[in-house]
Amino acid sequence: MVIDKPSGVAVHGGSGVSHGVIESLRAERPQARFLELAHRLDRDTSGLLIVAKKRSALTALHAMLREGAVEKIYLAVAKGIPAKPSFDISESLHKYVTSQGERRVAVREDGKASTTRVRVVKSGESFSLLELMQQLEKDSTEVLMIGDTSHDLEMANAAGVDSLAVTYGAHREEGLRACSPRGCISTVEELSGWLTANA
Repeated sequence: MVIDKPSGVAVHGGSGVSHGVIESLRAERPQARFLELAHRLDRDTSGLLIVAKKRSALTALHAMLREGAVEKIYLAVAKGIPAKPSFDISESLHKYVTSQGERRVAVREDGKASTTRVRVVKSGESFSLLELMQQLEKDSTEVLMIGDTSHDLEMANAAGVDSLAVTYGAHREEGLRACSPRGCISTVEELSGWLTANA
């Protein structure tokens, strides 16, 4: 199932959000035996969200994501017309969490290197339609996903990266452990210690 998710809607509950697309979908379709997110989209991002209705479909989609058989392409409308038909934007991106518990990204010198490939799809008199595709600069062996929901941990498994569960968030510990994280952390202090010991 593919859903056209609008901007401003979370894909799942957690980190200061009580519910999202997947919880709403399950409430609306209680007869559905299986509904799981195949991937995530940021709350502020609009786009197509894939929901698996069978475990076999979810497993196949996760394998495709892990093996790079799926590309995430974003479209943007920009004021003006770029000088070149295609170009790269390279910046250092810093991820952080707001006091309300929302995850954000900002351009900062101490952030991680990130490159976005941009291609002009179409341009008019004063606006352009751009296709954007992020190029990740990290190998999956250098990534650790820290999540408070089973969705976070399942996405890490699908991407082929390690995960660490924090049990003071949205989902219960038993559900998190079922996703095979490297560990389950119950306090912020414990998380800090784990990261220091295992960095």
